[in-house]
Amino acid sequence: MRGTGKKILIAEDDLGAAETLREFLELRGMECTVAKSGNDALSLFSEDIDVVILDIHLSDGPDGLELLRRFKVFKPNLFVVIVTASDVEDNRKKSISLGADAFLAKPLDLDSLDGILREIHDYAR
Repeated sequence: MRGTGKKILIAEDDLGAAETLREFLELRGMECTVAKSGNDALSLFSEDIDVVILDIHLSDGPDGLELLRRFKVFKPNLFVVIVTASDVEDNRKKSISLGADAFLAKPLDLDSLDGILREIHDYAR
């Protein structure tokens, strides 16, 4: 996916995990912005974001599921990947019912994430 130019918002309050994701995605040519809380994600979200990677549990502000709802109202075609380590099956069902396009359990398998993002890049052509 090198050079895709996709703009990605990563909402993850575990700064180590967020940095790992950012580095991984930037090596693949994507432009990443990291939000460390729900409120940060709200303030950093913009119309030119192509993909949002949302942790369900975020500090300070709305959680990932509420952000998913809000972002999909604002931009219905936004591609959203939900990630979490807790209540995986229950959260998978909730996320998909709210419009998430993909769901990954933590610890994240970066190859799976890469595969998901490659698929959306291929469909966008």
